[in-house]
Amino acid sequence: MQTRSLLSDEYRLLARDLGFDARVLKALDRAAVEAGFMDDGTRAALRRGAAQGVWPEEAFRRHRP
Repeated sequence: MQTRSLLSDEYRLLARDLGFDARVLKALDRAAVEAGFMDDGTRAALRRGAAQGVWPEEAFRRHRP
């Protein structure tokens, strides 16, 4: 964690303070997965997690050995 802020907390702020709905947050998830610098296995795990509605931190934890 680089900023000491959880991504899930940032999403809550986007929803609460800026009115982002689930559709917009999911679009942000997809864009981040496709644009991020990561290996193919991590990208695949995040795609699966996003499709299942799992927060990125949870999808990544499941993928890590």
